[in-house]
Amino acid sequence: MTGILIAAVHLVAMTSATSLLDTLSVPPGALNKTIAATESLPPVLKFQYHAAPVDSDAVSSFYDGVFAKKGWRRCEPSGEKWKSVVDANRSPTVLVHSRVLAWIEPSAERVVFLTVEYTEPYPSNGSAPQNGLQSIRVFPLDGAADVRRYTEPMSCSPPAAVSGATEGHQ
Repeated sequence: MTGILIAAVHLVAMTSATSLLDTLSVPPGALNKTIAATESLPPVLKFQYHAAPVDSDAVSSFYDGVFAKKGWRRCEPSGEKWKSVVDANRSPTVLVHSRVLAWIEPSAERVVFLTVEYTEPYPSNGSAPQNGLQSIRVFPLDGAADVRRYTEPMSCSPPAAVSGATEGHQ
């Protein structure tokens, strides 16, 4: 019986996440939009976006507008805005630059994470990154305990602190 209850809770969470992703708009110019789901992971909205300059905040600014109008708070990790790692599992080896942001619903029952990633050849020639094509993933998480656990190490601002945001349209 417990297994059935857990499966039912998981199904409701997946359905809620899918509903949010189905209605969530993407920035103008987004490429290859898909929603992917697996049995064990929540659904993820994936798309690509060409940004110039590479580290532009176009995608995060777009979602600031989408979530600010709902009163959600923006959160981001303290410290460096972008993290970079060498990925030797890819052939050829690449330098992967990534960033994580989150928006928390006012009731703190849901959070939406945004990951931005782009790659460039490794070793880098030391100049500006050559690849402005960003891979974007957006995934919601339901449940107050999980929201607190995943956003605790992040710095969150009140909704009023998000300024200059543009409203998202599909």
